[in-house]
Order: sequence, then C-alpha cells, then structure tokens
Amino acid sequence: VNGDTTWRQRLWEEFGRQGVPLRLVGPLSGPNGRGHAAYFANARFAAADHHHAVPGARLDTLGPGVDKVVAKDKPDVLHVMLGANDLRRGASPARAEALMRTYLSNALRARPRLKVLVSPVLPSLTYPGGQPRDFDVPEANARFATLVRKLSSSGYDAHWVDPAAADFSPRDHTYDGVHLDPTGERLFAHRVAAALHADGVLPGEPVLPTDPTPWVTQARAGVTTSPGTAVLSWATWDRRLTTDRMLLQVVGPTPSDVRRVTGGYQATSKELKLAPGSYTVTLEPVRKWMVGTPGPATAFTVP
Repeated sequence: VNGDTTWRQRLWEEFGRQGVPLRLVGPLSGPNGRGHAAYFANARFAAADHHHAVPGARLDTLGPGVDKVVAKDKPDVLHVMLGANDLRRGASPARAEALMRTYLSNALRARPRLKVLVSPVLPSLTYPGGQPRDFDVPEANARFATLVRKLSSSGYDAHWVDPAAADFSPRDHTYDGVHLDPTGERLFAHRVAAALHADGVLPGEPVLPTDPTPWVTQARAGVTTSPGTAVLSWATWDRRLTTDRMLLQVVGPTPSDVRRVTGGYQATSKELKLAPGSYTVTLEPVRKWMVGTPGPATAFTVP
C-alpha cells in the first residue's frame, strides 16, 4: 500500500548495489496494482515497478483469466503464491486444491513450456488478537505440493519452492498478521536475492540485517495557529501514506513540557489548546501493529 518500500523495491536496490541491471516485468504497476498514483518510500521505484500482484488475490477470481495473461505476456517463469485469501473466505483445502489445479491448467494450456513455481501459503495471525489462523494451511500446502509433483511427473516444468517460510514469523514480519512490514520485506528480498546469487545471477552474497528494520516515512506535520490554539495537520500525507492514525509529540517552551497525543482513527488533523510560546511537533505514523520512526520536526509559535 502507499508509503511501503515493498520487497520488490528492496530486491531492485540490491541489484543496484551490486551493479547488475534488473528489469521488473508484469502487466501491472503501482503498489495497488491498478496503475493509480504510486507513492513508494523511494519515489524513483515507481517508474521501474512491474508485477502481477493483485490486492485480495484469489485463485477463484484469477484462475479463469490467467491463460489470457500468459498468452499476452509470454512469460518464461510463472511464480504462483496464491490460496491464502481463498482459505480465509471459507474454501476448504480440497476446494483450494481444485482451484489451484484450474489455475495451473489454464496457464499451462496457454504456454505448455512455461516453468511454474508454486510456493506455500504462509502462516498468518488474526489482528489485533494475534491468534494463529492457519488450521487449514498445512493440508492445503500438502495438496498443492502433491499437485505440483503430479504435473512434474507428467512432463511439465513445475516446481514446489519455498521463498521464506523457514524464517517467516507473522508476528515479527508483518504489521497485521498477514502483510509484510519492513523487516518482512527485507527477509523476502534477501531470500530471493540469495537464491539468485546461488544461481549465478548476482555476484555477491546479499546481507540480511540482524536487527528489525524500522518503518521510515519522513511524515511531517503542517501547522496553523491562532491565539491559544494550534491545528496540527497531516492531510498532505493522507494519500501518500496508508495509516490508521498518527502519534504526535509536541515539545513546548520548557524541556519538561512534552505532550504525546494520538490523532483519531483515520483523522488528518488535531486541534490543541496551547499556552503562548514556541513549540515543535513530530509525527509517528501507526498502521496496525507497526509504528513508524519520528519524522522531521516542525517548529511553530502560538500567539
């Protein structure tokens, strides 16, 4: 979503760091996949990003049209990481297997020599409780793996691959039990880069940071003042940064005069009654479990 770095951008940056040209491909662009205004953490990436990642993607909606996508774009490799949303919407593992079979059959009918990589559904948690939501995932993954083996034994170039599940923790690597936070983005990018290094595509071994990766947004408040009042606003960030709310730290005329204020859920401004004097305000964006680092301070004076 808007304001994310995305694991694709982190992979793109690793290729740039190692001086290896990279062209991302796919029929879609932008963080939401619909070609709308793209506000990535690194704005330069917006022009480079192409993919086939669809918000809310499900096998039952993508399967009927994947043959047209494959026929049009003629990919050499199709990496499929689907099924989670089908299971969450009530599909049984057997139903998910049938949907995956249809999806793969349609793709291979359009391009029989296509190399297909199928990845497991990753574990997830409920938000905000953090309870495991994966009772049906192991069976679905076992069925998917068996399906891939059958395709392979039938002569298709089909492979069961695991990009990150061995290290993946939905509590440590997502902001809501499902979607990647910056630490999870780095994990996914590292695992893909490491595989490409092992294959000789990247000359150097990618480095995975050992510490959690902060969410850096540079969100900064706008301020309007009147006697005894300040209106702190982050409306200009509303479309560029997907948040639930803002934490505001207001520092007053004396070092001990510090207030921490929470902006309302999906609000874009906060009015405060303040004594006359000089202040600064910093913003910390919040999205589910994830809290961003403080952005640049804005100085203002209340008359």
